[in-house]
Amino acid sequence: MDVFIGDKEEIAVEIRSAHIDGNKSLVGNARIWLGNNFFGTIYDHIHLNGYLLGGLFQIDTVPVFDNQQSFQRCKSTFDYLYESLSDEEEAKVMDAQSYLVNFGTLTDMFTIFSYKSGDAITITWKIRNNDEFNYNRFEDLKNYPQTVFSYTMNFRKFKQFIEDVERFILAL
Repeated sequence: MDVFIGDKEEIAVEIRSAHIDGNKSLVGNARIWLGNNFFGTIYDHIHLNGYLLGGLFQIDTVPVFDNQQSFQRCKSTFDYLYESLSDEEEAKVMDAQSYLVNFGTLTDMFTIFSYKSGDAITITWKIRNNDEFNYNRFEDLKNYPQTVFSYTMNFRKFKQFIEDVERFILAL
């Protein structure tokens, strides 16, 4: 049975099959929902108190995005940051990496950036388009759109969400 922490229309974590494994780690399946769109796959086993919470904590600490002048030449913040990851200028690469979010194996198939602006936080993501991942082994990713998704919410609301997820996981 799936458990939702939060609201899929805004922000939620869907957790399935949470249990303590032989190494006394809390494991299960999870994916993140933002504005009725998800990233991650509910069919991959992860460490909930590691990868899931770690990714949320990482989003909590991303910097403010203030490179609006350079950004306006690109279609989206995602495109600007993604292109910056392979730039020849090391400072530009390092800057883009500061917005890159990693949820471990939960999101191996996705590129995810997050940034703050004022009292809001934005999370933007896209499924990777390469042959190293067999998307057919994950039912929920078979027909995943090759588009950039983005969701912006109040930063305080996001912090409250992290606390709710952490409280739920620690109670398991």
